[in-house]
Amino acid sequence: MMGAGGMGQVHLASRADDHYRKQVAIKLILAGHESDEMLRHFRRERQALGALDHTNIARLLDGGTTAEGSPYLVKSRHAAGGKVKEGAAGGGP
Repeated sequence: MMGAGGMGQVHLASRADDHYRKQVAIKLILAGHESDEMLRHFRRERQALGALDHTNIARLLDGGTTAEGSPYLVKSRHAAGGKVKEGAAGGGP
Protein backbone atom coordinates (compact mmCIF):
# COMPACT_ATOMS: atom_id res chain seq x y z
CA MET A 1 0.00 0.00 0.00
CA MET A 2 1.31 3.45 -0.93
CA GLY A 3 -1.02 5.39 1.32
CA ALA A 4 -4.45 5.81 2.84
CA GLY A 5 -6.76 8.69 3.60
CA GLY A 6 -10.29 9.42 4.72
CA MET A 7 -11.86 7.91 1.61
CA GLY A 8 -9.60 5.17 0.35
CA GLN A 9 -6.36 3.35 -0.06
CA VAL A 10 -3.80 3.71 -2.83
CA HIS A 11 -1.86 0.63 -3.91
CA LEU A 12 1.17 0.33 -6.18
CA ALA A 13 0.52 -2.13 -9.00
CA SER A 14 2.27 -3.47 -12.10
CA ARG A 15 1.00 -5.09 -15.28
CA ALA A 16 0.45 -8.80 -14.75
CA ASP A 17 0.97 -9.94 -18.36
CA ASP A 18 4.53 -8.61 -18.83
CA HIS A 19 3.82 -7.33 -22.39
CA TYR A 20 5.48 -4.16 -21.16
CA ARG A 21 6.46 -2.89 -17.76
CA LYS A 22 4.56 -0.06 -16.12
CA GLN A 23 3.79 0.77 -12.51
CA VAL A 24 0.55 2.53 -11.61
CA ALA A 25 -1.34 3.63 -8.53
CA ILE A 26 -4.78 2.11 -7.93
CA LYS A 27 -7.15 3.97 -5.61
CA LEU A 28 -9.99 2.05 -3.96
CA ILE A 29 -12.63 3.09 -1.45
CA LEU A 30 -11.94 1.64 2.01
CA ALA A 31 -14.08 -1.40 2.82
CA GLY A 32 -17.08 -0.34 4.89
CA HIS A 33 -17.02 3.28 3.61
CA GLU A 34 -19.17 2.78 0.51
CA SER A 35 -21.99 5.18 1.44
CA ASP A 36 -23.97 6.80 -1.39
CA GLU A 37 -22.30 10.13 -0.63
CA MET A 38 -18.80 8.59 -0.65
CA LEU A 39 -19.48 6.81 -3.95
CA ARG A 40 -20.71 10.07 -5.53
CA HIS A 41 -17.62 11.92 -4.28
CA PHE A 42 -15.28 9.22 -5.60
CA ARG A 43 -16.95 9.22 -9.02
CA ARG A 44 -16.74 13.04 -9.19
CA GLU A 45 -13.04 12.82 -8.36
CA ARG A 46 -12.52 10.23 -11.09
CA GLN A 47 -14.39 12.40 -13.61
CA ALA A 48 -12.38 15.50 -12.66
CA LEU A 49 -9.06 13.65 -12.96
CA GLY A 50 -10.09 12.43 -16.40
CA ALA A 51 -10.47 16.02 -17.55
CA LEU A 52 -7.05 17.15 -16.30
CA ASP A 53 -3.88 17.03 -18.38
CA HIS A 54 -0.84 18.59 -16.69
CA THR A 55 2.70 17.36 -16.02
CA ASN A 56 2.34 18.06 -12.28
CA ILE A 57 -0.83 15.96 -11.90
CA ALA A 58 -0.85 12.16 -12.04
CA ARG A 59 -2.80 11.19 -15.15
CA LEU A 60 -5.96 9.06 -14.95
CA LEU A 61 -5.34 5.91 -16.99
CA ASP A 62 -8.47 3.87 -16.25
CA GLY A 63 -11.40 3.58 -13.91
CA GLY A 64 -14.29 1.29 -13.29
CA THR A 65 -16.08 -0.82 -10.75
CA THR A 66 -14.87 -3.98 -9.03
CA ALA A 67 -16.89 -7.21 -9.10
CA GLU A 68 -18.08 -6.25 -5.60
CA GLY A 69 -19.43 -2.91 -6.89
CA SER A 70 -16.76 -0.54 -5.49
CA PRO A 71 -15.38 2.08 -7.85
CA TYR A 72 -11.66 2.35 -8.49
CA LEU A 73 -9.31 4.53 -10.47
CA VAL A 74 -5.91 3.82 -11.97
CA LYS A 75 -3.43 6.70 -12.19
CA SER A 76 0.08 7.10 -13.46
CA ARG A 77 2.38 6.42 -10.54
CA HIS A 78 4.11 9.79 -10.45
CA ALA A 79 3.48 13.36 -11.42
CA ALA A 80 6.53 15.37 -12.48
CA GLY A 81 6.19 18.01 -9.78
CA GLY A 82 6.83 16.10 -6.56
CA LYS A 83 4.76 16.32 -3.40
CA VAL A 84 1.98 18.87 -2.99
CA LYS A 85 3.40 20.07 0.34
CA GLU A 86 6.75 20.84 -1.30
CA GLY A 87 5.11 22.91 -4.00
CA ALA A 88 2.96 24.76 -1.48
CA ALA A 89 6.07 25.56 0.57
CA GLY A 90 7.86 26.95 -2.47
CA GLY A 91 10.00 23.88 -3.06
CA GLY A 92 8.19 22.71 -6.20
CA PRO A 93 8.61 23.69 -9.85
